[in-house]
Amino acid sequence: MRRSGRTLSLALAALACAAAAAIAGCGSSEEGPPGTTPGSVLPVGELAGSTIPLDESGFDPLLALTVEASGEGRTLIAGEVRLSRPQGRGAGVAEVRIAIDGDRSRDAEARVIGDDTLVVACGCDLEPGEHSVELQGRSVGGVSPIAARSLVAVDGIEYDNEEPAGSGPLPPAINGSTLETDPVLVSQAPAPLAKLDLADGSASSQKLLVIAQIGSSRSSAGAQGVALQALVGGEEAARIAAIDSAESKIDVFTLDAAPSAGETVDLIGNVVGSGSTDLDLRYVVTCPCGLETES
Repeated sequence: MRRSGRTLSLALAALACAAAAAIAGCGSSEEGPPGTTPGSVLPVGELAGSTIPLDESGFDPLLALTVEASGEGRTLIAGEVRLSRPQGRGAGVAEVRIAIDGDRSRDAEARVIGDDTLVVACGCDLEPGEHSVELQGRSVGGVSPIAARSLVAVDGIEYDNEEPAGSGPLPPAINGSTLETDPVLVSQAPAPLAKLDLADGSASSQKLLVIAQIGSSRSSAGAQGVALQALVGGEEAARIAAIDSAESKIDVFTLDAAPSAGETVDLIGNVVGSGSTDLDLRYVVTCPCGLETES
């Protein structure tokens, strides 16, 4: 059932007000987006848009992260790969996996979406400490050129069920994933950046986590100064983390409600202040989970 909430147009207007407030005030006393402090959510992620070939020589690293696990709850690890040409049309069959500390994660499940997208994810149970996480890929029966790839991790999550399970179109650890690569010029006016529909058949939960990562394959463009907003069925999700780097920006949002399959998640963005930037990499992944600290 779709919840009542703001429509997309109203949300865009509200975000425009928030953007104006950052410059000249908009009648709101709320402070800016929260940053991360010790003990809060610390997402990590990587995006890449340069084309690379996968072949049959073995699994090659596509992206790598260093993840600090607290030992409280699970660690969500999710990645997506976009092929530059469809599988089965003169190309090989691409495969992806997640490796943790050099070994393939047996918790991670991969799915093929359509003929040009691969998704892999897990709610991994990691020992406390630092871990090396890689998104790896190979091709069977020929070469598979990769056009773009993404990888994110968020520690300290929990599912309603101890082991996420399901038989839907996505790995059961997640219920939504999209990697957008068409260029979007982002200015001071709020604009849609990405959209996904929540999948059916994954783990159920009374909470939803939305992880959004944006960046650009062009060295002259970047995500600095871009404010993000996540809407679930028109309802604004609360931002709980905002991490900026020279290459990309990651925001994490949470919604204390049970979204239905087919519910739409919209990512909206605008440049705070003047100017504009060109974003051609936008990754959004949703998890039917909450934070361990919320228990």
